[in-house]
Amino acid sequence: MPGKMVVLKPLVWNSNGYVSPTGERARSGFVGLHGYGHEEWNNDPIRTADGFRIFHTESKGRMTEAGERGELGIIMTAYHDKKPFVVGAATSVQANTPAESREYARRFNLKAEKDRLWRLKAVRDRHSKAEFTKHWAGHFHHNIWRAPTKQYHWFETPLPIDIPSVFPGGREAIVKMFNAYMPIRPDQAVALLDTGLDDGHPILKWLTTGIFDEAAVSRTVRTSRSPKAPKPGQGKSASTATDPFVRYLTASEIAVNPQHHPLQSKFEAYIISKKATGLAANVACVDVRFSLPEKGRVLAEVKPCSVEDARFAIRSAMGQLLDYAQRDGADPAKLIVLGAKPTAENFDLALSNGFGIAYPQGDAFRMRWP
Repeated sequence: MPGKMVVLKPLVWNSNGYVSPTGERARSGFVGLHGYGHEEWNNDPIRTADGFRIFHTESKGRMTEAGERGELGIIMTAYHDKKPFVVGAATSVQANTPAESREYARRFNLKAEKDRLWRLKAVRDRHSKAEFTKHWAGHFHHNIWRAPTKQYHWFETPLPIDIPSVFPGGREAIVKMFNAYMPIRPDQAVALLDTGLDDGHPILKWLTTGIFDEAAVSRTVRTSRSPKAPKPGQGKSASTATDPFVRYLTASEIAVNPQHHPLQSKFEAYIISKKATGLAANVACVDVRFSLPEKGRVLAEVKPCSVEDARFAIRSAMGQLLDYAQRDGADPAKLIVLGAKPTAENFDLALSNGFGIAYPQGDAFRMRWP
């Protein structure tokens, strides 16, 4: 199973809050040909049904495939005065079948939008009345996506995108073409949305849980450094750039895994019995810090898991521990505390990359180091 995918998807700029088309200038794509875009209704409150928000963007390739699995996140962007903005976001996005799109169009009476569209100069400049009537009859039902209402958010004030902060040392621009899309990492998505969504928002929870399809992300974006801290007054986190992602990830793990606290407490008691010194728990996002005579300073990340999901737990912990170690500045040993013994392959994933593994064994823990 490929896993989740989150993408940046460019839309035409809309000066009416995306409740209806405004005839904005566009040189290419569907909007350039027809003078309007179906995404210009994406903030129309009427388009809600069966617990879902119904909306539209263009789609193709892996983006379509992820939507067909219901594992798609879309951050909708638009350029205005040559500056990029986030205008909306949706997660757990599902693709509508053609029959579902037509049914939603019937329920919302979208066919009647033809007369309002015809009043736009941009539409009249591109069509005769007869041509547009025929065109609309074949296009009024274009709403290819639905997302749970709690996982759909439109920003009444668009969020400015500081490209060098989100993609440091990487891209000079983000995707602009309306028929294109740009897969990104979940931590980059959180950095884009952090200033506009409340802590605990379901969109942020979606972005900090589950397995993401790394192969969908271009090498340039995938290897870009972690997002930088937001500028003063623009973010909720006053310390490091990845604090928003780590904060949401930690909160989600604790909420989803009630075993986290018992596992950590058991490990703390065990490590004290092994003559650990300087033990500190839950400081600056690190689950457990301590020192051992044979290893020196250690940072440990606790991951309740089963054998089946141990690999995701290891991958997640590796990223967090690298972030913590960079801030620690003392070249600490890095230990992943799992809820179950991993397979040999997953042991190798951690050990070959310089991470230790600990897991429960009776009343104690078994620890292996690189």
